[in-house]
Amino acid sequence: MRIDLDTIFASAPSPYVLLDPDLRMVWANEAYLAVTGRERDQLIGRIITEEFPASPDSVSDQMLRGSFRRVLATGRTDHLPLIPYPIETEGKLIERFWSATHTPILDSAGRVEFILQNTMDVTDLYHNEKSPADETVTQRATILKRTEAVANENLALGAMTEFFKSAFDQAPSFMAILNGPQHIFQVANTSYTDLIGGRSIIGKPVREALPDLDGQGFFELLDDVYASGDAVSFKGMPAQVIPDPDKPPVQLFVDFIFHP
Repeated sequence: MRIDLDTIFASAPSPYVLLDPDLRMVWANEAYLAVTGRERDQLIGRIITEEFPASPDSVSDQMLRGSFRRVLATGRTDHLPLIPYPIETEGKLIERFWSATHTPILDSAGRVEFILQNTMDVTDLYHNEKSPADETVTQRATILKRTEAVANENLALGAMTEFFKSAFDQAPSFMAILNGPQHIFQVANTSYTDLIGGRSIIGKPVREALPDLDGQGFFELLDDVYASGDAVSFKGMPAQVIPDPDKPPVQLFVDFIFHP
């Protein structure tokens, strides 16, 4: 690895641990060892969720794994402002509260090579175990409890979104969600990508993703729907697509609706 983590983070007071894409711990600084009560030999080479297990159906496990999935899928930093997560210490499983940031480290091809986790133990602050007379501590504890409520709402929303995506992807008709005046693909189901030859379209404007539709009226219809907010639908509209760049265009007739 090109980054000398020991030089940068070894003496940092904030806990850091480095994970590979399988969530295997490959490095940790002294602060991380101290806050988790572990020796280095216990951690290195271990899967983080195996060394620090939580019940598979618990909020703790869902929040942590969800954050890692988002980093691996998007290559972007993900934050967990507050996550309850138990840590076994001296044979006892103790519920603790953490604030974590997961930062991807990308390889030369732009893929996630490692995830750098920075995690802070905020258990005392969450429980407001310091003097109640300290108004600042009380305010911070209140904020953390509000953060917990929001995190739980986001977790429920995430579960609903996963259900929606699953149902969406299994729909027999071809479906996609576009965003903004450039009609950037956010989601496309399997039927849709099969129709266009399995090309990669997510994150691309429709004119870039489907140049073979230029001049056939579809782009102009999308512009009208976006500008007016009114849905349009057609039956048996002709469309020429090129699922395979090495073969001639394919003539289709499609029933469709563009719905804002």
